[in-house]
Amino acid sequence: MAMTPPVPGTTEPGSTGPPESPYPSELLADLHADALPPDIAAHISAHIAADPVAQGTLAALDRIRLVLGGLPVIEHEVPPDVQAATDRTLADIASTSRYKNVVPPARGR
Repeated sequence: MAMTPPVPGTTEPGSTGPPESPYPSELLADLHADALPPDIAAHISAHIAADPVAQGTLAALDRIRLVLGGLPVIEHEVPPDVQAATDRTLADIASTSRYKNVVPPARGR
């Protein structure tokens, strides 16, 4: 019998339902970054008001985003050997995964 992996934020191993409080900081960071499926994000958002720890975590992430957003962007050239190794790795991943049809964005050089 195959086991279902636990959903982050749940306390029941093998749970397939939406995550429940207390929410791990990684899950809250994904919520903050809009990286969760809409149904999971809606579920967590609806329950945040009753979770002061989650509210504090999201407020801290807002402060971090504000601070980082105010920093200047300093562009650096990627060394050719690092770029070549990165390109090889991405090509290997693309050729052996479900992402075969994903085209990486063009880089400015």
